[in-house]
Amino acid sequence: MNAAIHLKIVFSPVFRAYFHCHERHMVMEREKLTVIDLLQQLSKEAAGKIDPLIFEKNAAAISPGLMIQVNDRVYTGTMLNQNPVPLEDQDVVNLLYYVSGG
Repeated sequence: MNAAIHLKIVFSPVFRAYFHCHERHMVMEREKLTVIDLLQQLSKEAAGKIDPLIFEKNAAAISPGLMIQVNDRVYTGTMLNQNPVPLEDQDVVNLLYYVSGG
């Protein structure tokens, strides 16, 4: 039997343009849930429009320019590609995005 996981998702401004809200609550019916699972679900909900922000061109990996904060820990796309980050019930997930350059 799968347990429901309740998450609070907080969107940075670049993601608010696609989801039209600052934050939302999600319930996912998965016993073992990772950040990658969440990103794939959000991509489906946005009809793939956020894919350039979260995935590499071939969608096989998370973009290194993506930053995700789960509760008090921050993960880069590179870190997420190396180790799946599990999500627990009542986690707060912030979708951040940074742009570098001068």
